[in-house]
Formats: sequence, structure tokens, C-alpha cells
Amino acid sequence: MTTGCLTALRDSFWTLTFVNDERVLQKAIDIYGSLAERLSSASGEWSMNVMFQPIPTLFSEHSVKKGGNVLGLDRATENLVCTSAQSRCIDLYRSTR
Repeated sequence: MTTGCLTALRDSFWTLTFVNDERVLQKAIDIYGSLAERLSSASGEWSMNVMFQPIPTLFSEHSVKKGGNVLGLDRATENLVCTSAQSRCIDLYRSTR
């Protein structure tokens, strides 16, 4: 970890829920790999995390039996996947100014 100004720390978070489809999952993995490769030569210190959380229709069935929920799972008729991605960068240029 570098020392310096904390304003040089940058965080980004994304979430996306989609129908469970092997092609979409493979594309997400390919994009992550490509981005990780490009960032390996970028300035600064980078970290990235991606998580794929399955949401089976069983969850929506239980939700309907209990009166629904705030996530809207009661509308799901197919298995879903919730993707959460996070990236963090310490910009070395800004942290040393």
C-alpha cells in the first residue's frame, strides 16, 4: 500500500441480475479477463473482484408463499444470476502530489 493523500483512492461498484445463461456468464468472465490484462500494465495499484451469486427459482417460490419481497423475486420465472463487481485503484500520481 502506498502512503499519501487518501483522495487518490478510487472505488467503483456494479451489480447486474440476469437470467442464468452460460453464454452470458462466459462473456462476463472473458470481459473480466481482458480488463484484468489491460489493467496489469496501468499505473497505480489495482484490485478487482467479481462474484456470481445464483438465485434459483426456489427463492421466488418461497418469496411468493411468504407474500413477496423487496427484490421482486416473485416475478422471476427462471433461474437468475446476480453479478457484483468491485474495482479499487490507488492513483500513484495523485498520492504523491
